[in-house]
Amino acid sequence: MEPQKTARLQYIDIAKAIAIFLVVLGHPRAVEDYGTVERFLYTFHMPLFFMMSGIFLKQKDQYGVRSWKSFFKKNLLGLFVPYIIWAAIYMSFSYINVGKALYGSWIVLRNTQSLSSLWFLPVLFMARTYQEAMMHLAWKCKWNPRKCAAVCALLFFILGMALPHNNTGDGIGMPWGFDIAFVASTFMLLGYLGRPYLERLAGRKSLLKLGIAAASLAVLLVSMHFTQYSEEHPFMLMANAEFGSPVLCLVNGVAGSLMILMLAQIADRLLTHKSWIVHIGQNTMGIYLIHKNFLQGLYNMTIHVAPQTPYLVRAIIVTCISILFSLFLMSLLSKYIA
Repeated sequence: MEPQKTARLQYIDIAKAIAIFLVVLGHPRAVEDYGTVERFLYTFHMPLFFMMSGIFLKQKDQYGVRSWKSFFKKNLLGLFVPYIIWAAIYMSFSYINVGKALYGSWIVLRNTQSLSSLWFLPVLFMARTYQEAMMHLAWKCKWNPRKCAAVCALLFFILGMALPHNNTGDGIGMPWGFDIAFVASTFMLLGYLGRPYLERLAGRKSLLKLGIAAASLAVLLVSMHFTQYSEEHPFMLMANAEFGSPVLCLVNGVAGSLMILMLAQIADRLLTHKSWIVHIGQNTMGIYLIHKNFLQGLYNMTIHVAPQTPYLVRAIIVTCISILFSLFLMSLLSKYIA
């Protein structure tokens, strides 16, 4: 059983590597007008991260004060501390900005000139808290955790879409993205519910997986023509609670995630040398925190050096360089910082 477990973990790491590549690829256009590439990527790349996080969700044997202390210790150290450190590193420092950063929304991070991508950390923390509470309730009431997860996935999604988002006009979003976290938690619970089926597919032939990936891609391409977003952001911007059609948001998130997971399973089976892509998948958080400013500076430089180069070609080149730079910087930091 051990080799099978390792293989499953590897394909998830490969999926995470693909996901972080798509996230980084979607960022260069921030200095120009957003186009079709971004509209496609933003339909699913953040739901994909949440769904993969949910794959590892499981119910504890015991819940109580001790389990909650352990949960908060782990997640505050793993999410809140990095959030504060990196927000301070990137932002224009002032005592007011420090206070604003504690609010934790995408809009406030932009206003403090910090790294707006950090919105992901407080949302992930809140989504994990919702799920911990759900698993605790299911354990206490002796409910089936999978049935409870299915019901909560629906309830969380409705809540996430129905709650006021405070993201228009002078709005600053909701603290710690607690409204977005309900939608994020939905995708995480879908990952939890889908894990047994993904494990079965892991042992099936690559042709079947390729067919599922192709069908998922077709769903994404068709739905893109029916989904309307804001004029400022003509794509799903989960960071700002701009989801477009709730139904298509859910369909796109699931279809895109399934597409990448199937491609990752195919790569896991066919690639002879895959340690490099597994390494990227195991270091997505560091890449996510480091890459953006370097990426945009490098992209601006390519505009002046090679202005006639097609956008997508430039974006792919600077994405690859930025990921390599992030990994290199992470290796240096790890020598001096635990």
